[in-house]
Amino acid sequence: MSSWEFSWEFSWTDVCPSGLRPWVKDYNDLAPCFQEICLQLPILVLFAVFSSYYYGSHFRLVFRSETQRKAIRVRVAASIGLGLIPVMKIFYILRMHGKIYPIDVLLSCVQFVAWSVHVGFLVSSLKRGSLSQRGPLGIIVLWTSLLALASIWVHTNIHSEYWVWYVADLVVFGCYGVTLIAPGNAHFIRVQRTVDEERQALLTHTYTRFFEDIDESVLGPIQDDANFFSRLLFYWVKPLISKGVAGKLRKSDDLFDLPECLNMNRVVEKLQKQLTASAS
Repeated sequence: MSSWEFSWEFSWTDVCPSGLRPWVKDYNDLAPCFQEICLQLPILVLFAVFSSYYYGSHFRLVFRSETQRKAIRVRVAASIGLGLIPVMKIFYILRMHGKIYPIDVLLSCVQFVAWSVHVGFLVSSLKRGSLSQRGPLGIIVLWTSLLALASIWVHTNIHSEYWVWYVADLVVFGCYGVTLIAPGNAHFIRVQRTVDEERQALLTHTYTRFFEDIDESVLGPIQDDANFFSRLLFYWVKPLISKGVAGKLRKSDDLFDLPECLNMNRVVEKLQKQLTASAS
């Protein structure tokens, strides 16, 4: 073994006792340091990044049922526990033994930060976000990965002195997972315009986008006669294709079979006349 290889191995064993070896032949299991450095830390960082991203992207107001609210509150409590258990374990080890490896301190800090960010995401989900209380798919996948890693970690350290802490961590993970089963229901809250907004001029540059998933009935029924086979054969679009072949699609209004009185240009013209008359 060269001096460079010896110093590399020595430095890593100072950080973590088993170094970067992925496998321990004596126990026929993944090496603890490999799990912490190469598996747990990257997943926790991604978990924190995804939680912070979706926390910042919550802008839709949602009214949730009591079942969903209780499930999210239990999840908040479980996330707080998952963030505090590693920190409490570090203080326990320092008090009982007075020595701890740097990788354990780093992992505990990352766990605390990641779950703290996730708590913020969950709290914002009580009133904002998507209709599903389970959260985005990316966060669910990362949480499932953390659950699998926690199970492997318990299997690796079941005979260690601190096995109680790891089992407690896995139990809290289970409490979190149970809340994902709760269905409940929710609906988006339509923001009401205030009196001051209603007094503003109609022809301004301000606008409110149309949220098509708030209430589907606003758009009316679409293709009532469409069925499963129409998605495969596309026969419902045949009239539009025939109109295009005949050369009758020359402007946007030609896409719709509307009477002349509902033509877009005619509607805009009537609206402009009414606004001009009211202004004068």
